[in-house]
Amino acid sequence: MPSNQVDFTSLQILDYSLINNLKKDEFLSQLRNALLHVGFLYVKKHPIPEKLITKIKSYSDQLFNLPTSEKLRIEMCNSPRFLGYDKLAAEKTKDIR
Repeated sequence: MPSNQVDFTSLQILDYSLINNLKKDEFLSQLRNALLHVGFLYVKKHPIPEKLITKIKSYSDQLFNLPTSEKLRIEMCNSPRFLGYDKLAAEKTKDIR
């Protein structure tokens, strides 16, 4: 395996309660590692209400169920802040696989 790839067999789970237990540096170190080396993670014991998470997922479903022409109106390349929709395989990275 090339040195720029990471081999992992499980999803990193971060415990948000560490922030309030004088272990903020530990949490931030785990967060940084997960974001830089894996790209995704799961946060447990966070303060976000389940009702809000459900509502946000609903909005996400609505967005991705829009016709492509509607999604392209909010395409990321049209945003001065690099926010918006990006179609599958639209992003190009340096030739790293």
